[in-house]
Amino acid sequence: VFKGADAKMLATSTTADEGAGAADEPVRIREYFPETLYWNPALITDDDGQATVKIPMADSITSWRVSMFANGLRGQMGSATAPIKVFQDFFVDIDFPVSLTQGDRVEVPVAVYNYLPSPQQVTLAVDDGNWFKLEGPARQVVQMGKDEVKVVYFPITVTGIGHFPFTVTARG
Repeated sequence: VFKGADAKMLATSTTADEGAGAADEPVRIREYFPETLYWNPALITDDDGQATVKIPMADSITSWRVSMFANGLRGQMGSATAPIKVFQDFFVDIDFPVSLTQGDRVEVPVAVYNYLPSPQQVTLAVDDGNWFKLEGPARQVVQMGKDEVKVVYFPITVTGIGHFPFTVTARG
């Protein structure tokens, strides 16, 4: 979910081996976009100097920088920095305008990213909304190659006033 524009990005993908039941797969909603992934100013280790931390990964497609600082009982000090890459092999991204005015006609771009090891057919569907009129098909199918990115456009005319969601579901 892209909270800034209230646009939801839902995506699910299956491999060819998973068969016809793919449409029944649960949809994964991207909605966790923190500014800071993890902060712990007082992590205590065991007697061997080891600690295990479980960190829920963000839905951002990015690299996070991990900075560590430590000190020992005898005053020893140490530090390190390392990257953590967060990546998804299939996802959609809506480039929704920040604001719209009643009567505006826009083509909402939806980028589809297929970094899976094989091609797939992806079906994109826009949920109906009472604040806009869809000026094209609500469902579009796109053939995606391996490691391919494509953009699909959904033309809409704004008919309502207020703060509303725009939801696109992608199934591959």
